[in-house]
Amino acid sequence: MRFWRFFFTAAFLLVYAKTAVFADAAATPDSGRLVRVGLMAKNKNSQNLQIDEKLLHVGFAGAQAGDLAHGAAVTARASFSVVPATASYIRISADFGSFEAAAGFAENAKNAGIAARIAMLDDDCFAVYAANAEFSSVSAKYPAARALPQKARVCLMDGENPLIVFDNDEKTAAVWGGEGTTLGTRRYRGVIELSVSGAGAVTPVNTLTMADYLRGVLPAEMPSDWDAEALKAQAVVCRSYAYNRMASGAFAGEGYDICDLSCQVYLGMSAENPRTDEALRETDGVIMYYDNAPAEAVYSASSGGLTADSSDVWGESVPYLRSVPEVYEPESALWERSYSVAELSSLSGEKGVGAVKAVSIDETNGGRVTKLTIHGSDGSLTLEREKIRLFFKDILPSRLFEICSPDEKDALLAKAGYTPASAVSAPEARRNAPVLSVLSAAGQAALPPGGLFMHVRDGLPSMPVHADIQITNGAITIPAHGGASGESAQSPDNFGSFGDMGGFISSVFGETKTVSGDVVFVGRGNGHGAGFSQYGAKGMAELGMDFTEILRHYFTGVEIK
Repeated sequence: MRFWRFFFTAAFLLVYAKTAVFADAAATPDSGRLVRVGLMAKNKNSQNLQIDEKLLHVGFAGAQAGDLAHGAAVTARASFSVVPATASYIRISADFGSFEAAAGFAENAKNAGIAARIAMLDDDCFAVYAANAEFSSVSAKYPAARALPQKARVCLMDGENPLIVFDNDEKTAAVWGGEGTTLGTRRYRGVIELSVSGAGAVTPVNTLTMADYLRGVLPAEMPSDWDAEALKAQAVVCRSYAYNRMASGAFAGEGYDICDLSCQVYLGMSAENPRTDEALRETDGVIMYYDNAPAEAVYSASSGGLTADSSDVWGESVPYLRSVPEVYEPESALWERSYSVAELSSLSGEKGVGAVKAVSIDETNGGRVTKLTIHGSDGSLTLEREKIRLFFKDILPSRLFEICSPDEKDALLAKAGYTPASAVSAPEARRNAPVLSVLSAAGQAALPPGGLFMHVRDGLPSMPVHADIQITNGAITIPAHGGASGESAQSPDNFGSFGDMGGFISSVFGETKTVSGDVVFVGRGNGHGAGFSQYGAKGMAELGMDFTEILRHYFTGVEIK
């Protein structure tokens, strides 16, 4: 703070100040970069943005994209809110170099019967407006009065009382609560920039350092009690994704770099946790690159056993987003969803299908359904890729599924039921698994898929080996990913062979078929399935793999630096 000037009115206290919000911004790579986050999850199209603070620093976003280079500190008797300033305004004063001078002029105007508003025009520039007044009556008292054009402005309120109208076409209004700013139920570091969208709603943008942004992202995306290497892998994924979004300019037209929900979840200060903070510190500035550009590090909760190729999700082939089998995805749970003909007909709504007669899987790739058709009495509706899940309102957790009639459900569930999660949750199966002894004498034996359980590390559950296991002269041979024998499972580099998930997925899913009447969907995984699997990373970390090994498994050919 450079200096303070105190000015009292009946409603509030204002303190003129120079405020440096990001004074230590060059300390580390993450803290040296600012990011602008659109707070759309809770505040989209807001007509009355609630700010639960008793004191706010106010001003304009400065040249450093978020600094309040100059401003005032405002205290509220109730609580603050921000609304679109929809009034018509008449300017009744010249420029003032301080808030105090403008406030004194406004007080005199109010005593003269004018609905006066203090306007902040720039860092050191204030004026006084008359709101919703007849020009003739205003100009009789203030001959230099000038009617202002109607446009989008932002007004800071104290309860029902207007405090400041921000009016600058080149700069964005900004507020800062000191040690965080509370909007609704969430508290945010950095500065909250405020503007009015084309739809006439207040758009809040949180400008803060990348370090502080990621502190509110990582624990929202991955449980903080997971293995440290999984947390570090997720930290690099979240950071890489953020830098990719910033570089793409995808949200430039909206006035921010990245959103707080559909991009990756950002919950602000309330989500921060010491363990995720530590993972971020240990990977500070580490990003995945492909062709010297930040990788689009997409991720989902669970691939179901085999990640999706980007072309199967979005129709575009990305070199580092290739389909790979999971090494060990401990929570790759099986799921089922049932739909009656009436429910399917209701979902189809006004799509011109009529009463639904049947559902068909027309095309698959890697086990995932890429084309599905709903057949009805009046026509048919064909859905492709992620539009399938959108049609079912995301009730289908993934597109890795098969369909069947209700009386075939149990058989399909049994067929699709192999999962490391089932072994983890069924200790009885491990206790009853065959005991394998490797004999020194010559001999040969074989176990069926799932008949052998592997113990990797104390404290972890045993993991089923889902492959045809050959034991010859005391040597154990487990087929590789593609199912061919002859590759021994001896090191973490070959962990993928233990589950042979690629072969399993292709043997269960991927059939094109038509089911008439009521339909049951049986599937695995949760999310689009491309890129990084969070539960897969959890499993790999539990097997002792470090975060770089985890990342290189999911993102083909990336540089991590």
